[in-house]
Amino acid sequence: MTRIGLIQMHCEKSAIAQNLQRMAFHLKEAAARGVEIIGFPEMSLTGYAGPYRYPQAVLRLDGPEVQQFLRLTEPYSTSVIAG
Repeated sequence: MTRIGLIQMHCEKSAIAQNLQRMAFHLKEAAARGVEIIGFPEMSLTGYAGPYRYPQAVLRLDGPEVQQFLRLTEPYSTSVIAG
């Protein structure tokens, strides 16, 4: 049986560092519970931040924020889905 965890969390608009901290907490909790696949909400890194009002929330796939998220997942054998 595969254990799947779906995370419901408040994703603060344009608060990328804060959202990453929340995601790190949930990753640790999921690993402790033996979750094999974890799904975060869409826009979990940036919150629903409009690009005109929050231009700093526009991220590149090869940008530092995404790399930081990938580093959070490295210690775990869990498959992680995030938007």
